[in-house]
Order: sequence, then structure tokens, then C-alpha cells
Amino acid sequence: MGSSLAHLGSALVTLTWGADWQHDVLDSDGYDEELATGGRVPLVVSTPDGPVSVGNFPDGAEADRLGVFLAADVPVGRAVSLSLGGRWSWFRNSANVGTDLGGAVTNTSSDLTGQLGLVLAPASSWRIAARVAEGFRAPNLYDLTRAGPVPGGVQLPNPDARPEHSLSGELSLRYAAPGAAFDVTAYVTRVTDFIDRVPGEYLGDTLFNGERVFQGRNVATARIRGIEAEAVKDLGPVRLRTTLLYTYGEQESAGGLEEPMSKIPPLGGHASMRWTTPVKALWVEYGFRWALRQDRLGTRDLTDPRIPQGGTPGYAVHGVRAAAEVSPRLNVSVGFENLSDQLYRTHASGIDQAGLHAWIGVSVVAGI
Repeated sequence: MGSSLAHLGSALVTLTWGADWQHDVLDSDGYDEELATGGRVPLVVSTPDGPVSVGNFPDGAEADRLGVFLAADVPVGRAVSLSLGGRWSWFRNSANVGTDLGGAVTNTSSDLTGQLGLVLAPASSWRIAARVAEGFRAPNLYDLTRAGPVPGGVQLPNPDARPEHSLSGELSLRYAAPGAAFDVTAYVTRVTDFIDRVPGEYLGDTLFNGERVFQGRNVATARIRGIEAEAVKDLGPVRLRTTLLYTYGEQESAGGLEEPMSKIPPLGGHASMRWTTPVKALWVEYGFRWALRQDRLGTRDLTDPRIPQGGTPGYAVHGVRAAAEVSPRLNVSVGFENLSDQLYRTHASGIDQAGLHAWIGVSVVAGI
């Protein structure tokens, strides 16, 4: 990654460019356990080279990612700046899912995406920003090779899954001044070739070992809208901060049926009040996290055991934390969370969060 300056007429353009590459190898194994005896039988699939251990994914699966990007920031007058950029991305996933499920699987995809943004600064404390951007998500190993139980049946690999593409637009208003700031951003995203888990077939049959077959397929168009907001206010040694997050998602299947997207979080947010001592070596903070009930559920949500019947209840969780700078190199912090000992979970997590608990942390910065 690097940056350079270039002249465009009388304007000085900042160029940012670079490339990235990543290679992953996945180790995965699993077993069936007999609860009564504790006996375990390893899970394997057959291949021409012999049995291969499997967990959620085939053991030895590989993934490669390569990207090249270029971005430019162009000042247009004293109060306007323009940003534009592009990225070329290439993905390759390979695995051996076993002869019973299709053998060796290789899926390769690439795409060129771009973005265009505009920032207005009508005054020193104000910023208005707008951006349009393309998105590209290649199918991953879960989409291509997942073989295992799911609500209502069993999911089998689909090596023919295609990439998802998206087009997003966002508009934000920002204010920043000594002692006060806020940021509000509204966005909308449209996803085409959306990969969803739907009933499928294996060797022309809708059943596999007596269970309904599901696969990740490009069957839907999805739309997501949302608002993110944050505000900060200083009142002497006390800083007030609050955030708000709202997401609304829906999808349309190839047959034209509209329904809520699965696992969309409910309206939620966070508020805190932090008092800092005059010497700034110690602060104490009260925090409050909350979320409303999420009962706007998609078809997959209705059969998902991680989501309670009728939806995920809302919650409000309180906590207190403090931190002290013992020395320039040593910081100590402590916190007490979920003071009301509430039983709650974040939507679609499947795991109840911790009850009343305490923690302590020590941070040491050492020189070399």
C-alpha cells in the first residue's frame, strides 16, 4: 500500500494504491457423541485418496483472495472534495467434499467495483457527505461446501454458487466542535443474486438419507435500509455519549415472494456517562445498552432454534467501569456488568449473555 500526489490542473490530487493477497488452509474435524456412554465416532467422508475428516467444513479446504485497488481524493474548491476509487478482486475456493457429495470442488470468481463520494464543508464544524459504492461478495466455503444438519433437514454443498453484487448509497451529516459532536448516517443497499439457504436437490432427489435437502443458492434480491447515529456532549468533567442503530431488511425470492431478511437486528443503542478526574488519571463510567424486541422474522428465523418462538425479547443492561493510569506505562481497569442480572441474548446469537459479573484488566506498555 502506498500514496502519492499528482496535479490535476490547479488541484493537488492524493492517490492511494495497493494490493493484498491472502491464502487460508482450513483444518476441520467433527464427531458424533453418544450422550449416554460418552463414546465418540469421528465424522469422515470418502475420497479417492481415502477417508477425510470433516467438521462443519471439509478438512484441508483452501481459500485464496487477491485484490488491487486505487483511490483518489480531489479537492474541488474550498468547501468541496471528491473521492473516487476502484478495486479488482479475485477469489478461489477449493475443497474435497467426498465422493458421496461431489468430490473435488473448485469455485473461482472476480469482479471490478467502484465508489464515488462527495464531501461538502459549508462551515468549519459541519460536514455533509454522500457516497455511492458497488459491492461484491464471492461465495465462501460455507456457501459452497457446507454439509450438515440445519433446521428442517440437511444442507449439502453447492459448488455452482455465484457471487453476490450490491449497490449502496449513503448520506451523512456531521458536526464537530469543542465539547459537542454528532454524526447521523442513513444508508440503503440493494443486493442481487443474494445467496440464501433454500430447498434443493441431490442427484435429482429432494431427500438425502431420509432428510430434506437444503443448499445455498442465488435465489433472491435483498434490500437493506438503516440509520446510524452518535452524539457526544461534554459537561465539564462529564462526557455524555449515546448511539442509535436501526436496520430494516427484506428480500424477494425468484418467485416474487417478499419477506423479512433473516437475522436482522432490532432497534438498539448505547448510552454512557463518564466522569474524568481533574488530573485525568482516573475515570468512572456508567453504561447502558438496550435493544427492542425483534419479532419481524423471516422464514428461516421461524425454524431457527437460536431464536425464541415469537422473536427475541428486548433487553436493557446496566454496567459500571473505571480505569486508572498508575504510571505512563501501566493502566488498570475494572468493571461490573449486567448489574440487574438480566437473562438476555442478542438477536440470533443462540447464546444467553453473562449475568451479573465483574472483570479486571491490566495494560502494560513496554519499550524496546
